[in-house]
Amino acid sequence: LRYEANARSGEGDINIQGQTQLNAAKKWPTNINIKGKAFEVARIPEARVEISPDLAINIQGNEIRINGEINVPVANLQPKDVSSAVTVSDDVVIVGDTEATEEQMQIFARIKIILGNRVRFFGYGFDGQLGGDITIIENPGKPTTANGELKIVEGRYRAYGQRLDINDGRAFYSGGPVTNPGLDMRAIRTVQDIIVGLKIGGSVNSPRIELFSQPAMDQAETLSYLILGRPMESSSQEDGQAMAGAALALGLAGGDTLARRIGQRFGFDELRVDTSEAGGSSLLLGRYLSPRLYLSYGVGLVDATNTINVRYDLTKQLQVIGESGDTHGADLLYTIKR
Repeated sequence: LRYEANARSGEGDINIQGQTQLNAAKKWPTNINIKGKAFEVARIPEARVEISPDLAINIQGNEIRINGEINVPVANLQPKDVSSAVTVSDDVVIVGDTEATEEQMQIFARIKIILGNRVRFFGYGFDGQLGGDITIIENPGKPTTANGELKIVEGRYRAYGQRLDINDGRAFYSGGPVTNPGLDMRAIRTVQDIIVGLKIGGSVNSPRIELFSQPAMDQAETLSYLILGRPMESSSQEDGQAMAGAALALGLAGGDTLARRIGQRFGFDELRVDTSEAGGSSLLLGRYLSPRLYLSYGVGLVDATNTINVRYDLTKQLQVIGESGDTHGADLLYTIKR
């Protein structure tokens, strides 16, 4: 049985040719070839994508083998920001959900995806042109892996009200999971004759972020130029809070030590990230107003929540603690040392 199909979408077209041997004993061997040029596969607010595929598909029984490449000459990707969406709890059980009784198809694939010179991504503070190619490898029962690299040809990233230019940016694969590429990027900001920026290494799941500057300066001063665009000595206390929050939220190498140093510069006795029982994180700034009276202020790193905590030492063992924020309350704490 031979068959052929043609279709047009956008300015492009696609051709599908195949044949199936009508032989049940051999499990109906089927070969399909798919070729196309600038075929539009998506035109929605979140994505406009054209592809030029050249794929060979072999089907026999419950096995599907796919080989070839897909060129992507044009793509504009602008995904919705779902970072604050509520996900399904791990302990959710779907009542009545049963496993499929039919024999599942086993997919073996090796597909090279090549990005053209008109591929752009907009979202999550990033705007840039992408390039490069990766080969995606799929085997039954194993995670999808990849080889190759995707490049940031030119791009900009906006964070803390500042625009950083990205150069030498790439996400590379060496046979690992397709969801966890390695990172090698530099995001810079130029203030007069001073260049400051971030070096991003590691992987998507475990990134390593370091500060750098030209001419060389210490980390606190570099962060000040990066976030504020001026030296730390001319910064206010609010600027110090923003810098310390950035050091902790960005996960900078040595960020906790850097945040404490910034806190000391602006007169805080304590500066750290505090995690609540509900899983929220906040930047906590604290100071002793007297040897017995301690005041701290928490600013949510993700949610716009603010809390104020007061602690007063009545004796060495007895303390009064009060909190005001989403909830209000007070505690009397008695400590016994053994």
